[in-house]
Amino acid sequence: IRSDIYSLGMVFYELLTGQRPFKTSDRYEIELWHRNEIPVPVNRLNSSLSPKITAAIKTALEKKQENRFKSGRKYKNEYC
Repeated sequence: IRSDIYSLGMVFYELLTGQRPFKTSDRYEIELWHRNEIPVPVNRLNSSLSPKITAAIKTALEKKQENRFKSGRKYKNEYC
């Protein structure tokens, strides 16, 4: 489930900023980015986003699975 949370965070990132978190189309580079790089925070690309949304996306995109939300319900209870 936590990998799904990461994927959902990626989708939200693109929907809310209008751009992909990682600037490459090379499959190998994308894999390295997912493992090692932190995307630009969403509030830098879209200043109209609330701090709660920014924090939720940051948590969803944590590199270590144990630092992500355990479920969608956890997100809903804390951020909605």
